[in-house]
Formats: sequence, C-alpha cells, structure tokens
Amino acid sequence: MEIIVSMTTVPERVPLLHHSLEALLAQTYRPDRLILWLYDMILPDGARIGAGYLPDNLLALQAQGLEIRYCRDVGPHTKLLPAWAQFPAAAIVTVDDDTLYPPEWLGELVTSWQAQPDVIHCQRAHYITLEDDGLSVRPYPEWQTGAPGRLGPDHRLFATGHGGVLYPPGSLHAELTNEAVFRQLCPTQDDVWFKAMALLQGTPVRKVAPDSRDYPLIPGTEVRMLWSQNESGNDRQIRAVFAHYALLPLLAD
Repeated sequence: MEIIVSMTTVPERVPLLHHSLEALLAQTYRPDRLILWLYDMILPDGARIGAGYLPDNLLALQAQGLEIRYCRDVGPHTKLLPAWAQFPAAAIVTVDDDTLYPPEWLGELVTSWQAQPDVIHCQRAHYITLEDDGLSVRPYPEWQTGAPGRLGPDHRLFATGHGGVLYPPGSLHAELTNEAVFRQLCPTQDDVWFKAMALLQGTPVRKVAPDSRDYPLIPGTEVRMLWSQNESGNDRQIRAVFAHYALLPLLAD
C-alpha cells in the first residue's frame, strides 16, 4: 500500500516552506510520495503561482522527490481532500506547513499503523471532554490537552494536524468531500471536519505514544497561522458539525 505525505500552504508561508519540506524529505522512513498541493496564489513578492512560476527553492526539491500538484483551493482541507480523492487506496499522512518534523517522525506513525491498520494514527491528540450531564461537548479550551496517558484507540481522541495524522484508506466517511457542507459548517477547522468524518465512519484514533509529541515551528511562520481562528471560532464550528451530524452518541461507541 502506498504511503503518501500530503500538505498545502498559504502565500505568506511559501518563502519558508522549503524548511518543512526538507525535513520531510530527510525522514528515515521515506514515503512513496510527498505531495505539495498548490493553487492559484500571489506570493508576497508579487509572483503568481499557478501561472507557470515556482520559487527556485521548491524547484530544487522536486529533484529530491517532492511532487507539486495543482488543485482548487478548499481552504485548510486542501491538505487532505485532493490526495484522498486521487489516491483512494493509499494511506494519507497530513502535515502542517509550519512544522519541522524530526527524522523518526514518519517511521513512528507507520509502525503504529502497521500494528493496528484499521484506525487513525497521530503523534498528538486532545481528549474530548463532556459536560457533567453528558449531553454536550465542553468548550475546546476545556478538553484534555495532549491527552496524557491515553493511547487509544478511542473515539474521544481528537487528532491535531500539527503532529501529523495518518488516515488509512476507508477510514473517513464519504461525506468528507461534501464541500457545500464543510464550507458552511466548518470552513476553517479542518481537524474538526476530519474528526467528524472519522466518527461517522466509526474509526477511532490512536496515538503513537501515550504522551503527545510537540514539534518545533519554523521561525517566521507566525506571520500568518494557516487559516487560524480563535478558540470561540473553534467552538462554533465544533457545535455546528456535531449538531448537523448528531455526533455526540458516536463518542461513546
């Protein structure tokens, strides 16, 4: 089975993107493909990607195995959706464009997946907590950060994109690609949308280790956090998705 590492970016990150890509190309376990999904964008220097131009630092990485593919921009969901559609039999590993992943990062995910191939695997997750009456999800800041000591698999583990997430084929519901719905309910929180699709499909999440891993960010990428929103925005989108798909009972399955 192919293992594909998939990522996207925003214009402000492109000048620094080679740092993250170089770290991914230096993994001790090499993926079958490393794909960067780009779309029509104007870079800070005025150059336009999508009109036959790529920065030299990205062109150089193509010779080392980087694949650059073009797609329609669907926000942060772009890190997964085009790869999921074009490679349905592959295991897709999503990554963030602002993170430096250590050489052992991918190998650890793959080893975890090989031990339990039917669940989603991640390096970092939070634990979803419920109100005392069990009838609603608590606000995002009240979830158990890092889910210490909780290995899983567990439906209440919420994989976060920063650590990288491995999605086996078939692990997410077909509703994943319903752009009209995710643009309405969950336009900026891809992790929330992907978790909802895992719950609908009945796929739990497992961490590589009982304690979550945090990785360094690339200096300068804080200029724009990729489609970042405040915590109240997180909660609005979580509530909207959970209500639309009646997800709360699925947390207990």
